Amino acid sequence: PSRREDAPTLLLGRSSDIEVLLRAIETGAVRNMRPVAILSPREIDLGQVIRGVKVTGDFADLDDEVAAARARNAPIRRIVMT
Repeated sequence: PSRREDAPTLLLGRSSDIEVLLRAIETGAVRNMRPVAILSPREIDLGQVIRGVKVTGDFADLDDEVAAARARNAPIRRIVMT
């Protein structure tokens, strides 16, 4: 499937762990996910862009992030925690 058909996915975890997952997605080892945002428990990660995906908040922002995606008419279909 094309990247557009992949499920919009919210990633949760520390930047170092998320980067490993993003590499796996890029190489095709992990499929059917299109990362749209990252939530990290580490304050130092906030605002970073990891392999093209922005860290938009922390775990407490989960509901807000899902609601914002729905409001953009691009609902989150998967949540993956590393």
